[in-house]
Amino acid sequence: MKEMIGGFEYWAREGLPVAALTVDVDGREVTVDATRAPDPLTAPLASAGGAIACVC
Repeated sequence: MKEMIGGFEYWAREGLPVAALTVDVDGREVTVDATRAPDPLTAPLASAGGAIACVC
């Protein structure tokens, strides 16, 4: 389970799509976009062309 939680944290911190379930004012469950901005400490940086650049 620990690995699964860590995997989710990296997924979310890299700015990849995340959906969250919440309740609206009428008490209905709705899915909302919970995607975060990429964390500069974990996410790869995009090059000038917009694609991810690997300098391996």
